[in-house]
Amino acid sequence: MNIPFMSAQTVAQLVAQSADAKKTAWEMKAVLPHDYTNPFYDGFVGGPGSGKAVIEIANLNVIGGTDLKIPVYARIGTPGVHGSDTLLGNEANLKHNFYTAKTGICRNAISIQEQAKGQTVIGTQFDMLANQLMYTWLNHLKANDLMYALRKEALTNPNRLLRFPGTAINRETLRSTHVVGWDDFVSTGMAMRTNGAKSMTLGTTKSKAKYRKYMFFGSHLAFEGLRKSSKWSSHMELAAETSNDNNPLFDGNWLDLDGHGIYPWECEDHDADGPIGAPILPRAALGVAITAGTTALTIYGGGNPTSAALTAPLYFQWFSNAQYIACDNTITLADTTTERYLLIQDGTTGLFGFFAYQVTDGNTITVTKRLGSNVYGIRNTTVGHVTWNSGVWANLHTEDLSAGSVIYEANSYGQPFCRLFGLGENALVCGHANIDGKSGIAQRISEEQDYDAKQSIGIKTAWGCAVTRNANNEARNFVMIEAAYNPPGLPTIV
Repeated sequence: MNIPFMSAQTVAQLVAQSADAKKTAWEMKAVLPHDYTNPFYDGFVGGPGSGKAVIEIANLNVIGGTDLKIPVYARIGTPGVHGSDTLLGNEANLKHNFYTAKTGICRNAISIQEQAKGQTVIGTQFDMLANQLMYTWLNHLKANDLMYALRKEALTNPNRLLRFPGTAINRETLRSTHVVGWDDFVSTGMAMRTNGAKSMTLGTTKSKAKYRKYMFFGSHLAFEGLRKSSKWSSHMELAAETSNDNNPLFDGNWLDLDGHGIYPWECEDHDADGPIGAPILPRAALGVAITAGTTALTIYGGGNPTSAALTAPLYFQWFSNAQYIACDNTITLADTTTERYLLIQDGTTGLFGFFAYQVTDGNTITVTKRLGSNVYGIRNTTVGHVTWNSGVWANLHTEDLSAGSVIYEANSYGQPFCRLFGLGENALVCGHANIDGKSGIAQRISEEQDYDAKQSIGIKTAWGCAVTRNANNEARNFVMIEAAYNPPGLPTIV
C-alpha cells in the first residue's frame, strides 16, 4: 500500500502534496516517532496483551478530557466442586473493578521573529525544525507524566509501594551508605512478588516462549552504588572472559541481577530553559548567585541570570512541595507547610550551602532558613540536623554560591536522594484520544502576530496516563525505591 504522505522523502515531495496530506504527515511525525527523551519507549511500552510495563492505547472514540473506564477482573479463587457435589451456590462470583484513565488537551509552540509567513509553511526549514522540537517536547512530557504518576502513587501509599535501601526506613534516615545495592534489588523483587505484581515481558526466546523479568528503572545516578561495588564487578567479570571484547564490563552494558533486569537511564542536564533532572531526580542549576546575608532570600533556577529572569519555566518542578499539572489536567496541589531542604554545591570552590524551604511556585524557591556562621534573621548556625562547618561538614560550608551551581533536594542531614522503580507488567496505562471528535490524536497549530512579523508553530494533542489498579482498587504492579546518592565532593554523611 502506498500512502502519499507517508511516502514523501523530501521537502519538495511534501510541499507538492495536498494541504490535508501535508498536515496529517506533520502531525503524525510529531506524535508517532519516539526518541531518547522518553526512555520508556526503549522496551517498556506495548499494546494491550503485550506484557509490557506501560500499556499504550489510542482510542479515537474518546474525546480528550473524557474519563476512560478500564475494567479489571480478579482470577477465580474458589476451589470448585468434585464428583457429584452441588456446584450451585459454590461457584465464584465475578470480582471486578473499574479504574479511570483520563486524557487531556496539551499544547505547546515555538515562535520566531522577523520571519516571512511564506518561510514558515509546511515543509519549510522552520516548519521542520518546529516539528522536531515539538515531538521531542511531547516525548519528554510523556516520560515526566509517567514517572510522576508512579512517584505520586508510591508517596500516597508508602506501606506497600515505597522502599528504602539497607537499614533506612524513611527519607530522613537515608545516609551516604544507603545507596541501592545488590541485596536491595533482590529484596525489592521479593516485595513485588508479595504484592502480586507479574514480571514484564522483555521479548521471546528462540522457542517463542516469553522472556519475562521484573525491571528496575532509574537514572544513572541511582545505580552508582551498585556499579561501584566489588560484588557487581565480579558478577560482570563472570559474564564473559576478561579478554573477550564482548565483556559487558568494558562495553558499558548491564546484565540481569539475580533474575531482575536493570535499566539505567542517562538523565542529561540539558540546556533548555526548563527543569533539569526528572521526577525521580530532583535537581536544578542556580540562576542567580547567592551571597552571605540574613534577610529574605529567593532562589532562582535556570543556571544563569538571563534564564533566571524568565517566569514561565518551572525549574523546581521536580522538588517536593511543588504543584504539578499533568497533560490530562490532573493537578497535584502544592504543599506549603512541610519543611524541605536544599543542598547547593558551589561550582567554583566545591563547598556547600544548606537551606530550608516550604514554598515553591516551581519557578523559584522561597527560603525560610539558611545555614551560616551566626544567628540573625533567616540565618542559623544549625538548619535541620546540619551544623555550620561541624562534624563531617568541617570546613565544607559557604554562604557564597555562584550562578550555575548544582542544587540538590536533600533530607535534613544534607543527604541528596533519588528514586527508581521496580516495574512489573501493566504498571501503567497511557494513550492518545481524539482532540475534538474529528481531528485525530494531534493537530498542527500556528499563530501570526504583529502583521506577520512573529510566527509560531506548535502542536495540540490529547494524551494521558494512569497507574493501573486491580480488582481491589489497589496499585500492585510496581514499587518505588527512594535512595541516597553521593555527588562528587560530598562528605560521608553518617
